[in-house]
Amino acid sequence: MKITPSVQSTSSMNHFFLKTITGEIDYEVINNELTHYIDAIAERYYTMNRETKTEIIKGIKQGNYFKDVPSDEIEDSLNKAIERLTGKKYPGVAHYYTFLIESAKD
Repeated sequence: MKITPSVQSTSSMNHFFLKTITGEIDYEVINNELTHYIDAIAERYYTMNRETKTEIIKGIKQGNYFKDVPSDEIEDSLNKAIERLTGKKYPGVAHYYTFLIESAKD
C-alpha cells in the first residue's frame, strides 16, 4: 500500500490527537491544528478511504491507546477532550474514533 501525503498527514495528526486525548502531551501550540483535524474528520469520517483508516488504526495499535478501557469510557473521554479542544461537541467524531479504537483492539 502506497502512503500518500494526505494519509501521512492524517497519520501524524492522529498521533498528536491520541497523545492529547490520553493526556500524554498538552501542547497549546498544537491545539489549533488539532481543531482543524477534528473539523476535517467531522466532514469526512463517513467517506474516509481504507488507507487512511488503516493508518489511523495502525497508529492506535502502535501507541497502545485505551488498551483496557471500556468503549463507553473511551467515547466519554473523546467527547470531553474534543469539546475542550474545539469548544464544540462532535459526537460523530467521538463515536467514529471509538469504533476505530475498538477495531484496533481486535
